[in-house]
Amino acid sequence: MSSFRLTVPGNLLLAGEYAVLEEGGLGAAIAVEPRLTVTVFPAEDWQIVGRWAGGSEAWSPEDGNPPFAGMVFLKALERLEERGDERGRRWSRRIPPARIEVDSTPFFDPQGRKLGFGSSAALAAGITAALGRLGDRDDPVSLHQTAVAAHRHAQGGAGSGYDVTVSWFGGFGLFCGGLEPRWESSDASLLPALAVFAGPQAVGTVGAVARYRLWKDEHPRTAHDFLDASNFAVRNLVASRSPGDFFEAWDQTRTLGMELGRQIGSDAVLDAPGSLEPAPFVKALGAGNETGIAAFPQGLPSSLPPGLTPLILSREGLRWE
Repeated sequence: MSSFRLTVPGNLLLAGEYAVLEEGGLGAAIAVEPRLTVTVFPAEDWQIVGRWAGGSEAWSPEDGNPPFAGMVFLKALERLEERGDERGRRWSRRIPPARIEVDSTPFFDPQGRKLGFGSSAALAAGITAALGRLGDRDDPVSLHQTAVAAHRHAQGGAGSGYDVTVSWFGGFGLFCGGLEPRWESSDASLLPALAVFAGPQAVGTVGAVARYRLWKDEHPRTAHDFLDASNFAVRNLVASRSPGDFFEAWDQTRTLGMELGRQIGSDAVLDAPGSLEPAPFVKALGAGNETGIAAFPQGLPSSLPPGLTPLILSREGLRWE
């Protein structure tokens, strides 16, 4: 084999928090720059090398105790090699071994903190795509599902898969959650200028999701109504044909998110940092108020307050370099 390289963008969920965890739950999402890089070299044995801001790590299956990248690798390889009849062998060498180097440095700020653009999902997409190329697999839909499964496995069996899906396909579109997530690309021309910022407190996603599950079990009718309302608003957002329609639908998802956050104890109320006139549209992203997004219908102001980071849409998903 010859060496090869691919890159994978980051991802953000604009609307549909918690709903995407459900079968048929919808989310509006975008792929964003920067990009994670995966470089593959011929080797006699498997080795995974990870690099990020301020650190690096090398691992091979013989080492045991796999890190996150190792767990993704093992699960993806298991599925791609279809090792059900291998009587416990760790791999069949149907796919030739290689050295896989993953560089996620652009997903960190100068202080070494994650930017919140889904680096682990991009990693799962990149490693799975690399294994697919090594195994002469050219079925992107099936490989995408393998990447989702590998990422969920490394996360302990949880995760909607929206982040892997968006990084895989790129652009702006409609995500449909479930056992096998689906993606429909949409017109990104109505997207306003966007910037992200850190919220007032860190939010543990696992704990927030657990509180959502408990609330859902205790209030099944209310949860059903929430999912219906969220799906309706997200569909309207993705199908918008004017900026007014876009922001009206996005505001509906924001209101739903704030109310759900109040009920489950994960505050989703946020204000943008600094003082801007006119004030941008602001919405919390994810499971609480750890990260926010600010939208500027007239374009980014000439001077952004400290703490706001402009977003660059990545129209491509996986890209072979």
